[in-house]
Amino acid sequence: MLSLMRRFLDTWAAKLFFFVLVGAFGLWGVADMIRGMGTAGAVAVVGDRKIELPEVQEAYRRQLAQVTRMFGAQTQPTLEIKRAVAGQALEQLVTLAALDNEVSALRLGVTDAAVIAALQGITAFNGPKGTFDRATYEQVLRNNGYTPKRFETMMRSDLGQRQLLETVRAGAASPEALTKPVYGFQRETRLADAVDVAFASTTAPEPATDAQLERYYDNNKSRYSTVELRRVRAVILAPETVAADIQITPDEIKAAYEQRRDSFVTPDKRSVQVILAQDEATAAKLAAAWNTGLDWTAIQKQASEYGAAGVELNDATEVEFPAP
Repeated sequence: MLSLMRRFLDTWAAKLFFFVLVGAFGLWGVADMIRGMGTAGAVAVVGDRKIELPEVQEAYRRQLAQVTRMFGAQTQPTLEIKRAVAGQALEQLVTLAALDNEVSALRLGVTDAAVIAALQGITAFNGPKGTFDRATYEQVLRNNGYTPKRFETMMRSDLGQRQLLETVRAGAASPEALTKPVYGFQRETRLADAVDVAFASTTAPEPATDAQLERYYDNNKSRYSTVELRRVRAVILAPETVAADIQITPDEIKAAYEQRRDSFVTPDKRSVQVILAQDEATAAKLAAAWNTGLDWTAIQKQASEYGAAGVELNDATEVEFPAP
């Protein structure tokens, strides 16, 4: 329905219909809105095209007539509505002027034959025989305040703008992700079957027996029971949360370190094989024998013959060594 209305409003018949409404409402409410735009010079300039005050007033009358018809003849447009209509009328004229400039820049022309064909296609200009009638044409224009020359100029401008817009529209394609929802919104239909059950006229059923009630309850226990719930208040003391409120001084850190020094310090360790002799001469003999390449077992045996002792220390700290 909305698409049909938009297509109708874009036709010359719809435009003429609104022109007739202009005659019905006359100049009501126009002066107080347009007077503030000024009386000297153009209201707006688009390129070389000047939009004069009478042109804006006429567009305002047309727009206001449409709004009044939409609200109903009994409702008077407020000052805010009139201001909005005046702004919309000026904006529309600016848009049309920009389109005219582009049509001229592209040198799009409209032939006299095209204008005549468009005029003959407007049913409002048909005479008693159902075809275009010159007298009827001039009478309709005269009733709406238009001269044939002015109306044909408007028609030629509109046809030129249609060439431009239809060319742009033909080269534009909406994405499928947008087209499908719009098409579905405008064209989507529904099929529904409805059954009207007259409950008031039906016979009341017999009361259920105890056995039926018990069976229904057993089959639907979940509908008549609630899961057990608990409410718990807990205080969680985690090191991360407690530590945030504890301030530790450097002296406390140093004292704790000294108390647990063994946990933080690992002493140096050595693995050695040592010969302990009672005098230097015996030690020199054993050192000379060891330097010849004897293994540890042989050295231990020879040391025992000289009265010395062989000691093997594995991963021993400094305090565990028997002598410096």
